Amino acid sequence: MKELFLNLWLWSNKNDKYKFIMVLVLTIASSFLEVISIGMVIPLITVLINPEAVINFSILKDIFNFFRLTNTEEIIHIIVLAFIVITIISAAIRILSIKVSAEFAFALGNDLSVRAYQNILRRPYVNHKDVNSSADVSKLVSKINTIIQSLIFPSIMLMSAIFMFFVIVIVFLFVNFLMTLVVVAGIVCIYLMVTQFFKKKLKNNSEVINSMYDEHVKAIQEGVGNIQDTILNNSFEYFINLYKGIDRKLRMRQASNIVISQAPKYIIESASIIFLIAFAYYLVFLSQSVSKEMLLPIFLTIAIAMQRILPIAQQAYRSWASISGNKKSLQEVMNLVKEVGDSVEIVEKQDIVFNNNIELVNVSFKYPSSDYFSLQNINLKIKKGQRVGFIGGTGGGKSTIIDLIMGLLVPSKGEIKVDGVTLEVGNIDSWYKRISHTPQSVFLLDGTIYENIATGNPITFKNKLKIENAGKLACIDEFLISKPQGYNLNIGERGSKLSGGQRQRVGLARCIYKKSNLIVLDEATSALDNKLEKKLMSNIYNLDKGHTILIIAHRLNTLIGCDQVVELSNGRIKRTGTYNDIIGKE
Repeated sequence: MKELFLNLWLWSNKNDKYKFIMVLVLTIASSFLEVISIGMVIPLITVLINPEAVINFSILKDIFNFFRLTNTEEIIHIIVLAFIVITIISAAIRILSIKVSAEFAFALGNDLSVRAYQNILRRPYVNHKDVNSSADVSKLVSKINTIIQSLIFPSIMLMSAIFMFFVIVIVFLFVNFLMTLVVVAGIVCIYLMVTQFFKKKLKNNSEVINSMYDEHVKAIQEGVGNIQDTILNNSFEYFINLYKGIDRKLRMRQASNIVISQAPKYIIESASIIFLIAFAYYLVFLSQSVSKEMLLPIFLTIAIAMQRILPIAQQAYRSWASISGNKKSLQEVMNLVKEVGDSVEIVEKQDIVFNNNIELVNVSFKYPSSDYFSLQNINLKIKKGQRVGFIGGTGGGKSTIIDLIMGLLVPSKGEIKVDGVTLEVGNIDSWYKRISHTPQSVFLLDGTIYENIATGNPITFKNKLKIENAGKLACIDEFLISKPQGYNLNIGERGSKLSGGQRQRVGLARCIYKKSNLIVLDEATSALDNKLEKKLMSNIYNLDKGHTILIIAHRLNTLIGCDQVVELSNGRIKRTGTYNDIIGKE
């Protein structure tokens, strides 16, 4: 646990560390003001009962002599005013401390969240295929929220509570050593027994809550993500019951943590009342060491001291319980954040130019989780400006070879060269800039067609003309004729207001708009009818020869405009040739 918090501190920025130092300063100031306000109770109550008793307090007497104050009534006014002022300042500092602590905790949470998201996005493409997206969403949303509210903030509160507890206890040891020792020992013993008793339960809760967060998100995604089948198959009860079971298990563990964190409070409060009555009884009737006049001030002082100490002790225990019950989530998120630091390499960036050809030299590829090679000994040369089609049965390696050429996957063996330069870490970003890609299932933003084609570029007048030109080539105009909003049409979440073919055309327009050297279409026209596909592909094939086009087609006649067709089978190139050589003879 210490290592986790040390890593957390190392990941925090300078501003966050400055706020943490402020928390420490405010905690120290608040602790001493608490002690002063408690220490003023005996003089205050005493002089209110017996104004002449003010002269019995040597420290106060010296202060009043220094300021030449002799009027008893005036002195009482000053003591009351001082008590009120110190109490108000102490409360204000506590509130300010909580504010700064909360800002520090949530700023640190923001830093963690951004670093985690950065890592998820920058993770190698091959890793994305092996990672459960539910776990990633859970870490970014549920677990980081839990870390902020149940770990980072409680940790600050725990530190503050422990410091304040010790300051108050040390001061009261000088006031009444035996009484303070008995009270503190009793409080500490009860909390130690409780923490030892619940330690294993909290650890178990931590592990269950952590795993349930992932299952929670997964259950939501599975039910809502495929809503069409859910409706058609009338699977509502299945997904509701699945969610209900997971959610209940999660909530019951969270409830268990709350019970564990709150239970000792009532035991301590009951014990404290019994102790106060017993102590008062002892002072008056058994020891007779205290006069009845002094009993009320002492009794009130003890009561106020305990009223301060008990919430602090309970806060410390509650923070510990919260930390123990959620530390598994922190461990997972910190592993993800640490992965960011490990994965970001400092390399010299190089530019890559595509003027001649792309060449695959003895390329083989195997997924980390697989025991066999998806591609073996691939040798292929693609000249700039060529239109190249890839065909083959399911699992033949079409998508894998495309991903390798785009640089999304790294060959297990062999090299991929662009104009004789091997694709590697230093030049891969430059290569990405030269590629535009349209998959079969296009991801669309919840925005306008302008925004979906431009993908982050400003929608200026000049840019609108480029967008509309790309849309025309992708045959978008044909379905916008009946839409008065035109390219300002909002297409809904993931393009929910469009048909499958319309979504694909927006994706193709985005691809054309980028004006890349390499255009990759992975079954990008599968949802179009034959007539529309033929027209659209004619536009694609007629793009200038500065564009090299790679196509995986749903229908073989889509490749009729290709200069070269590559047939793959079982991860190997079976044959290459023109469209007539490979497909025309079939």
